Amino acid sequence: MNRAIQILYFLARMFSIPLFNVLTLTIGIHLFGKENWGTYINISIWVFLVAFLAKWAGQNHIVKEMSQNPSKLYSIFFSNLIERSIILSLTLLLFIFTSWSVALASTVLVLLIFIYNSLENLMVYFQKFKLQNVIEIIGFLTLLLGLHSIKGFKLELVIYAFSLSYFVRILIAIFVVRLPKTKLQINFGNLYITVPFFLIGFSGWLSTKIDLYIVSYYFSKGKLADYQLFISCFLMVQSLSGLALIPFYKHLYRLPHFVIDKINRNLRLLALPLVGLATLLIWMVLEKYYSIGYPVLYYLLAACACLASFFYSVTAFQLYRNNKEKKMALIGFFTIGIQSLITLLLIQSLDVLGVLLSILIVQWLYLFLINRETKKLNDSVFSNKT
Repeated sequence: MNRAIQILYFLARMFSIPLFNVLTLTIGIHLFGKENWGTYINISIWVFLVAFLAKWAGQNHIVKEMSQNPSKLYSIFFSNLIERSIILSLTLLLFIFTSWSVALASTVLVLLIFIYNSLENLMVYFQKFKLQNVIEIIGFLTLLLGLHSIKGFKLELVIYAFSLSYFVRILIAIFVVRLPKTKLQINFGNLYITVPFFLIGFSGWLSTKIDLYIVSYYFSKGKLADYQLFISCFLMVQSLSGLALIPFYKHLYRLPHFVIDKINRNLRLLALPLVGLATLLIWMVLEKYYSIGYPVLYYLLAACACLASFFYSVTAFQLYRNNKEKKMALIGFFTIGIQSLITLLLIQSLDVLGVLLSILIVQWLYLFLINRETKKLNDSVFSNKT
């Protein structure tokens, strides 16, 4: 029964996060207009880039390390936190390319996101999904309060509203998790050792963002806001394939292959109805309520791109489990290069359609390459047994 309740809490969180993100975009555009919100998007894509880089090897690696050394759980957590903090120095670049006030506000936001992302590693390890639900709801409500309190659009105040939201999240998380004092074993060499893990995560993250960096150059701020709202909805749908595996993260390293294959089959069976329903809801909201004005073809292309992630999530994890991080990173950066090239070739003539075609092609190319590597791995294991 406890396990079932945990899964229900997790599912609630799985659907609340994309919902809150889309609502934030919609409310932001409603309060400040497309052009102003486009200004926020232009700075936020760099803020969240630094925040992601500061995660470094990511949740997979730290949860794996804590699972394999539970007696050193908090020592690993704090040491990893301090080692990664050096990456926050990248925020100094913001002072070169933006005004001092915007750069300061952005730096504060990056720091708070960094701390909260770190605390989430512990919450995932202890499977505190109910806590995460509560934190996300309170954080979202805090953000809304902050945004509504701003009179007229001021970029710094919008950024500080997001900062306030993360600050509240952190306070609640620290109060519940209750971090103990522990002996630290700082070794900045771990940043070098975990480069393959970072490259995998970064390639995956960049593959979902590279289009936004490109269109931010070609599109007007208003058009950029429309595109981000559209693509963010489908990125949330795509992320469900990975989020569905989070409750199993610390077990997937020990489960036999036939159990992993069963999880893979179930995830694939879930793909079509979930993506289909989500696409219909997205279309209804964006066209009937928001009047974004995109053709149905755009929604179908985005949905087909999302389907691919449900077919490669577990398969990719098998490569990760078998220490194929470098190979996965190479595949990731190769497909990013292909996507960038296709997008740049098509965006000026086909506009949004060209961007969506590049995403669709690359998602299924990634699936093909991951399946090919998995087949090589399985053939190698079979030949060794015989």
